[in-house]
Amino acid sequence: AIVWSQNVVAVKTEEQVGLANSVDYLKKMGITTVRESGTYNDINLSALALGGMTEGISPLEMAAAYGSLGNSGIYVKPRTFTKITDNSGNIIYENDPWKEFVVDEKTAFLMTDMLHEAVTAGTGARAKFESSNSKMPVAGKTGTTTDNYDAWFVGYTPYYSASVWIGNDLQVELDSGSRSSAILWQSFMSKIHEGYPDTSFEKPQGIVTVAVDTKSGKLPTELSYLDTRNTVRNEYFAEGTEPVEYDDVHVQMTVCADSGLIPTGYCPITSLENRVFVKRAVPYIPSEHLDKDEYALVPRDWIYEIPQKYCNVHGYGYLYQYNMDNLPDEAIQMPDGTVQLPGNVLLMLDGSFMLPNGQIIPPQPSVNEYIESNPNLINSPDPTTGQLLPPQGFMPPEPPVEIVPVAEEDTSVDDEDIGESEETESEETE
Repeated sequence: AIVWSQNVVAVKTEEQVGLANSVDYLKKMGITTVRESGTYNDINLSALALGGMTEGISPLEMAAAYGSLGNSGIYVKPRTFTKITDNSGNIIYENDPWKEFVVDEKTAFLMTDMLHEAVTAGTGARAKFESSNSKMPVAGKTGTTTDNYDAWFVGYTPYYSASVWIGNDLQVELDSGSRSSAILWQSFMSKIHEGYPDTSFEKPQGIVTVAVDTKSGKLPTELSYLDTRNTVRNEYFAEGTEPVEYDDVHVQMTVCADSGLIPTGYCPITSLENRVFVKRAVPYIPSEHLDKDEYALVPRDWIYEIPQKYCNVHGYGYLYQYNMDNLPDEAIQMPDGTVQLPGNVLLMLDGSFMLPNGQIIPPQPSVNEYIESNPNLINSPDPTTGQLLPPQGFMPPEPPVEIVPVAEEDTSVDDEDIGESEETESEETE
């Protein structure tokens, strides 16, 4: 979420952290412009989760706040000079740094690791000094306001922190967003670090590395490793907060290999095979989520979700995709309310189908009902051990109607019949 600046996740996280808690941390990290009262104030999700502050935040305070994360959770108040001396070199005044512990060092390291990833492979990639972002690591975050009025990049290394804001008081739209800020940040910070030895952010005691499945946030199972997107990776955790349950998102499901969809009684047994899918807690149906132009919103990872349609390759299984709310363009509404489908099949009012030969195919249950009534269709690992349960073997129900070719009426006649018919007509004529 941080890597790609996903605002929805930021808002949900802020809801869990709490507005008052967030304000406390902002103050600890030196932010002085939080407006807590009045008609226009910052005690809301827009301001605290997305940065829409009433009076904004100065680049100096932003640099100092981010610096506390790179400084093991210790905030250092910005200062413009370190000491004053006379013309003989005698110290008249020494401006000692003011420091305060504001966040746990493990939390600071974990935040740094996430912000480092945002620069390594996310929206802040233009700020890194070299392609791997490992020799002199940069951690940071981009920020762009509506209509490109403001463009931010705030980042830090193991040595220094700095912030860049591009904008103006007139709120004139900029030609580009935070990409320009990251480029500018990199241009002067890389010069500042010339001659400094390569180093890394210091990892404190109490940080452990654990392999997790990134789709569930839990310990991986053998199914997790079968995801073609390579969803298992090592992550840092504060000791005692690492996951203990196993991935319950990746499941094994029996499908028809010829269509990749849920098998019906018309699918040959030889076409059944087990595949690994992602099972959302709440199934996502693109047709139920439309954009302003009435187009279905399809997430990039939707192709990995368990199928939500029946096999449309074998037998009459293709009919199960149709209902009164989902009809093909060729469908014809009949006067009695039924619908004629391609192939002279009638969709009846009760959801059943009448074939041209008069046979009736009863309506198929919804996919969710079908899955619930057939527990062997999906095999999920045990959440406490991660072990995949022995396959029970899914067997589709018998097809409700056998596929029988419709016999054509025999209208042929032989020569003798023709002769007899002609003679009979002659006698009647006489």
